[in-house]
Amino acid sequence: RPQMLVLMKLSDDLTPKYRKLISLVGQLKAGRGLVMCGSIYEGDFSDPAVRDASKKIQTNLKSAMKEEKVKGFAKSVICNEVPEGINVLIQSIGVGALKPNTVVVGWPYTWREEMNNQTYYDFLDAIHRIATADMCLLIPKGIDLFPERDQKVTGMIDVWWIMHDGGLLLLLPFLLKKHKVWRHCKIRVYAVATQNDNNIKMKECLNKWIYQLRIDAEVYVVEMPGTDVTAYIHEKTIQME
Repeated sequence: RPQMLVLMKLSDDLTPKYRKLISLVGQLKAGRGLVMCGSIYEGDFSDPAVRDASKKIQTNLKSAMKEEKVKGFAKSVICNEVPEGINVLIQSIGVGALKPNTVVVGWPYTWREEMNNQTYYDFLDAIHRIATADMCLLIPKGIDLFPERDQKVTGMIDVWWIMHDGGLLLLLPFLLKKHKVWRHCKIRVYAVATQNDNNIKMKECLNKWIYQLRIDAEVYVVEMPGTDVTAYIHEKTIQME
């Protein structure tokens, strides 16, 4: 089960910018386990005003988690630069076995308009540091369109299974369906194959594997021409093995 660390961006009034990130993580946890929310505030720790602002951020994070009915704890880190703060959060947050193994990072919506802005580079740097720490990474895009915790949605949860990843891609929709918001959705798994693959055999093996995982899902095999995907899948699968 993923233990979530959510890196929260802040608004000008030091409140969480994307509250639905907390709601989504709470839905993934389905009321079980802890959620850790962390924010980074740039400044000098020796400045009393900076320390007061950090305390206010931590209070706002706790309040947001309480309103979303998400159990866990919050942490605000003061640092001179964002990458330094990410390092501190990843290494220090958590207690004993309740260390995060999955980091949730919001999508940088303004990166096209801010190519010369530090936000773009901070986002890429965060991905690099999280991957280096051997942690799973979730980047929800379009978080404002995600359902609230008291809504009920219907439809399909589509999983595009491009490479062997140990089952995380199937675990996430399975956990989502445990929550009342997503309970009435169905899971569809799209496996990417090349023209040289045996599609019938692949679908048969995937159906058997999903059945053994006790996951109710429909399996489809999609052909994609070209060698780029094949080389990528082969390389990453070898790394996983």
